[in-house]
Amino acid sequence: MANRRAIALTLVGVVLFAIYLAWANPFAAFSEIQSFDFTIYVAAIIIDQIGMVFFAFSWYLILRAMKVKVGLWGTMQVCYTSFFIGWIAPIPLITEFVRMYLIRDKSSANAGEGLSSVLVHRSYYNVAFGLIIGSTVFVTLASGGTLLIDPVIVGFLT
Repeated sequence: MANRRAIALTLVGVVLFAIYLAWANPFAAFSEIQSFDFTIYVAAIIIDQIGMVFFAFSWYLILRAMKVKVGLWGTMQVCYTSFFIGWIAPIPLITEFVRMYLIRDKSSANAGEGLSSVLVHRSYYNVAFGLIIGSTVFVTLASGGTLLIDPVIVGFLT
């Protein structure tokens, strides 16, 4: 039963993603660019995927600390699925809700453990993001550089 549901949801997701790609046509942006460095583009994809692995690994560590029985591979599958759904339906916090729901199927976790794990993970992620922005601003200003964006936005994000 679960395998049929997984296959059906996967097929629905692939069909919706194909419709989204046909509608959005992101490849049209490449025709607008005068020059395109394929090596840098591939490097960006690789760096993005490494970031996704670290994202999943950090959540895996939180789940492990909570004694939730799920492997790193299962955590990565849930994270990739949640981001895929978040790209299809860009609703605030959708990835957290999807991870919370899917972790129950992959492990012995209940809804409370799923919710608390994603909330803690989101909090850590936001703190880390603020530290990265704040550190970048500090280094830029300390080295005599200027900010290329409005300082009010930087303060708000930090």
